[in-house]
Amino acid sequence: MKSPLDEAKESKELQAVHCMKCGKMLGKIEGKAEIKCTRCKTINAYHTKIDA
Repeated sequence: MKSPLDEAKESKELQAVHCMKCGKMLGKIEGKAEIKCTRCKTINAYHTKIDA
């Protein structure tokens, strides 16, 4: 049995997002997110496409 975290990692719907200023990978998301970069402190807003 797979854990929810394993299933999320394998999901093709997650998109890797990077900081718009310094390029650091911030994570993998699905949907909307606003993430503050820990390296340069820039606030990055993302909206990924969700196929239904």
